[in-house]
Amino acid sequence: YRTGQFLLMFEEAKKRGIISYLAQPRTFDQIANHFGFVRALKGLHGVLDALTWFGIVKRDNSGSQETYQLIEGYSLPSVDQTLLRVGVGEKGIDSLKQIGAFSHIFSYMKGEDEGVHFDADNEELWEQFLEYPYYAFGRDRAVHFISYAGAKVLDFGAGLGHGTETIAELVGTKGRAVAIESSLDFVNTAKERLASIPQAEVMHLDMQMDLVSELGENAFDGAMFIGAFHYVKDKLACLKNLARVIRPGGRLVIGNTCTKNGALDEGMLTFGTAMITPPAYSVPPQELYQYFEATGFDMEHEYFFGCQGWFFLSLRDE
Repeated sequence: YRTGQFLLMFEEAKKRGIISYLAQPRTFDQIANHFGFVRALKGLHGVLDALTWFGIVKRDNSGSQETYQLIEGYSLPSVDQTLLRVGVGEKGIDSLKQIGAFSHIFSYMKGEDEGVHFDADNEELWEQFLEYPYYAFGRDRAVHFISYAGAKVLDFGAGLGHGTETIAELVGTKGRAVAIESSLDFVNTAKERLASIPQAEVMHLDMQMDLVSELGENAFDGAMFIGAFHYVKDKLACLKNLARVIRPGGRLVIGNTCTKNGALDEGMLTFGTAMITPPAYSVPPQELYQYFEATGFDMEHEYFFGCQGWFFLSLRDE
């Protein structure tokens, strides 16, 4: 999937003249100034990292300033179409072929296009992403890790309510599935999705606020925060907040969160999130481990899809 995205990004960069410009060694500032990139410059860092990690350009740190230069005789990676269909489905393949997002990101960096927000105008984009099989696979594992009949479960940063819907099915009518979402547009859509499920509730809350005052202390048997943890700047404060509303021994999944783990797709994720508001704040997995330890969460298991981490945790019963 990321390789397919990389090829599309490469073609857009080539069309804009970025690839030919790198025939000579160029510094980051030279590239930014030449192409008029004036904002979201982390996106340009992502482009250059992706071009470097996919073997298209070489990064030279030997001089006073870091430079980037095209590798003579470079070869583009190939995409395993069968594996891609497993990851994103047939609809995902079609949308990947038709995507114009990379052109928009470059234009956004030049100050020409509007950004992407978590709102009704971009709801179709987020809906499509949330239905990708690789994402749905992780979400399903998370839901089953934290949910059981009669449990009270929190879906934090619930988005459009996909995960909450499955949680509600698993906890049953004697349980409780609470969705917390900061986007009012997404809240309205989630309420429509869950309207016929009595044990499901959707709340419009700022995810940085004190959750105990709204939800109660030790109120939930489990919780998950999937797909949006990298948009939280103060991750330690967020985990402290969650630890207060989960009972001792309860479970938490932090899922599909972008990390700085050196994976091949890290540059593509940095580029891909450049025009999204709020911005992403990716950190190394080791930093997340420190936060988990400091807030009383023990790791049950973890896995990564490239740089996107899934962490299955339990709150220490002390």
